[in-house]
Amino acid sequence: MEGDRFQLIGCIGTGNTSRGLRIQAAADATKVIGGEFSGNTAGQVDDGGTNSTFVKTTGYVNEAQIESASLTLDSTGSKTALIPHGLSKAPTLKQCVPHLIRETAVTDPVFGFLWVETVDATNVGVRARVTTASATGGATFRIGVNIKV
Repeated sequence: MEGDRFQLIGCIGTGNTSRGLRIQAAADATKVIGGEFSGNTAGQVDDGGTNSTFVKTTGYVNEAQIESASLTLDSTGSKTALIPHGLSKAPTLKQCVPHLIRETAVTDPVFGFLWVETVDATNVGVRARVTTASATGGATFRIGVNIKV
């Protein structure tokens, strides 16, 4: 598909030797609502376009809520994690919204920053800086990321 503002509703692209759907690089604002794109040999969807939107499609994952493993709060410094996202397309940095998840009930640590550092086709890399450590030994937190591609 090549063009602007195409809208596909309830399309099925399954069992192909290529992909279920291919959106060309020149396409802008393609909207895919419903449908199924699974069981294709070369992959489900090749979205080369810009500003594509997928809503309630089977075989194409464009939203995720992910979180890191436990990170320590009882020491200062940068805490980093690489988190698999499971999306069908690599997100951009702007599409990833990080947040802190408190695991240990403490209120004394202080954070200098929290950000998404890297994104690729598989993972999201996050970093938080603990500037004041918790006095509670073994205190932990996680970094969560909400993503919508």
